[in-house]
Amino acid sequence: MRRSTPRPNTDFMRDVELSREKQRVFDRHLKCLALREGIDLRIIPECIVGSYSEIKRVHMIPVRFIEDYAIGLHELGHSALYHRPEQSREWKEILAWKWARKNSCTWNLTMEEHVAYCLSCWGIYDENPAKYVI
Repeated sequence: MRRSTPRPNTDFMRDVELSREKQRVFDRHLKCLALREGIDLRIIPECIVGSYSEIKRVHMIPVRFIEDYAIGLHELGHSALYHRPEQSREWKEILAWKWARKNSCTWNLTMEEHVAYCLSCWGIYDENPAKYVI
């Protein structure tokens, strides 16, 4: 499996665990988005998070932190956007994060900082997708 999101730096994230109620709300929201997009969402503790776009499947961990929710949205974005093999990795990453922002039920500074961190792991510091068109 190809990773679409680099393994997060645990020193950077996970400041405050969400309340159980918020965890349930965000899990339900991700499941509803997956259903709407026809994506097989599998929430598996301690799995390697990623999107199998070719078969419209996403593996993710249960939401405990706001960053988990952002990553889940991002991975759903990869499957929902029907990325083509010839598209650059930068293009795919930027568009999946844009999809995540557009489809979230909340977005905050912590999530935005996590996006910047994840993109920087791919060497992306400019979120203008036009820069990465092949």
